[in-house]
Amino acid sequence: MPSASSSCSGPYRKGVTQPVVVAISQLPTSSSAVAALVDRLWVLGTTGVEERTDELIAGFDSLAAADAAIAALPTDLACSVGEVAPLSSWQTFAEVTVEGRFVIRPPWLEAPVDQPVDAIELVIDPGATFGHGGHPSTRLALRALADHVRPGDTVLDVGCGSGVLAIAAARLGTTVKTFDIDPAATACTLANAETNRTTIDASTMEIAALDPTNSWDVVIANMPRPLLVEHAEALLTATGRTLIIAGMLDDQIVATLRGDRITHDGWGCDIIDRTAL
Repeated sequence: MPSASSSCSGPYRKGVTQPVVVAISQLPTSSSAVAALVDRLWVLGTTGVEERTDELIAGFDSLAAADAAIAALPTDLACSVGEVAPLSSWQTFAEVTVEGRFVIRPPWLEAPVDQPVDAIELVIDPGATFGHGGHPSTRLALRALADHVRPGDTVLDVGCGSGVLAIAAARLGTTVKTFDIDPAATACTLANAETNRTTIDASTMEIAALDPTNSWDVVIANMPRPLLVEHAEALLTATGRTLIIAGMLDDQIVATLRGDRITHDGWGCDIIDRTAL
């Protein structure tokens, strides 16, 4: 997930160019506490979060928004306001991600020599949108896709980011529609789809613009929990068979979207059988 994301891939992000970033250090020692802090930043209006080894970098669409968020954070955190450049500098630390058959790498890294024989390699350039596939929520979503998608399915990916999940679904033999409210994410997804020789219907739109008369065999949403709660009804309405939701901590739930849970590194992903509801 961008960090809480992103989910370019990762949870659904606000579609604003980030003119201000806040570097947050002196973080809690537990991963669950850091994840809760990331979740809090989304509630406070961040436009994107990047997790580093010893700090978080959160984007805001104005200095006033950044100041308001800082004022609402715990006082034992160290916060400093900076320029946009740090949001893309994380790419230096990108790694190859292996999740089951999926091997995800940025174009500047080589594939591992020991990758699975039946590997599905995805070459993803995240641009400035964070999503390279390594976040636990994205890995969980990939695992769920591999287990629940069937060749010939129709798939809706809500919040495309860099297109990791949409392209993975397409490589599994499905017809994929995806969207994001950020035009840069849509462009990033289409560029990555071309690199991976896949065809994806990607557009820029809001969740509220989904046609309630349309449904897809599988719907996947990797986004922060507050957005999952807000859009739970729309996600269910769009689902014909299987709804996959990720972006929550393992101890969090969306009450109206309960399903079979899988977990990884403190994060949870629920798989909801729509036909059983």
